[in-house]
Amino acid sequence: MDGGLVSPLLQIHRPKPISSESDDESEAEDESEVDESEVDESDSDEWDSDDWDSDELDSDESNSEKLIGRECQFCLKVGDHFSQTCSYRYHVPKNAIVGKRCVVVCNLCGCLFRDSCCGVCGQSDGFAILMNCLHCRKIGEHLIFTCPSREGKSYLDPYTGSVVSI
Repeated sequence: MDGGLVSPLLQIHRPKPISSESDDESEAEDESEVDESEVDESDSDEWDSDDWDSDELDSDESNSEKLIGRECQFCLKVGDHFSQTCSYRYHVPKNAIVGKRCVVVCNLCGCLFRDSCCGVCGQSDGFAILMNCLHCRKIGEHLIFTCPSREGKSYLDPYTGSVVSI
């Protein structure tokens, strides 16, 4: 067993199991504590050395700041989180503003929202999705029923569920 060590940077602390062989385990624990302290000292020695370059560290931080400094496509918050981890992908609060590349889908019936509630059932419980056209393969511009390349063809209106011809 690796003792909860997942990576050199992330250690998970797990409670130790209770056993009757306390003498053998206490000796093993003492040895493991010594080994861990030696590892900690070696890590501190590496940081004390003058070999590392501070410019390299600064560039890594600026790259992460550039990623975090982007605007979320769903909730429009800047620097708070990535779009992939936005809570609006699972639940959009009532009267919340979503990005222009998104639409809100009702959790109850699956229809699209009009204003702050569902166009069919009137519920305000929904989640945000990026607009994705399966016809022309454009993401964030329009949905398949509003695709400009489908002019003159009928489609199913997601707000009312009725067939509409253009």
